[in-house]
Amino acid sequence: MGSDGASSPSGPERALRTWRKARERPSHAEGDVVGVPLGEAGFALGVVARRPRLGHIAIGYFFGPRLGQPPKSIPPLAAERAVMLHRFGDGEILSGGWPSKMGGKHDGWEAEVVR
Repeated sequence: MGSDGASSPSGPERALRTWRKARERPSHAEGDVVGVPLGEAGFALGVVARRPRLGHIAIGYFFGPRLGQPPKSIPPLAAERAVMLHRFGDGEILSGGWPSKMGGKHDGWEAEVVR
């Protein structure tokens, strides 16, 4: 139970809610910059390179250096300077765990960069 006495949704119920939310309106698009929490170590920045049409596996570029907090403005990011290109589940973006729309869409981001 939660601290207010209400029961927390189970894993399947939470997954169904996330799925329904994703079907209602996408919360992210190709080129969106996201903040990736690194626990107490701060944040990293990522750019959504491919958003799934179906399912929840996206592809993103992730960048260093580690930041103490999400930046107020987005620094220049280029695919060739990424520390990692990785597939990831977009559930954390949909649930708000990874802040999205930090600076809107990255100016000049080209989805064709991903091969």
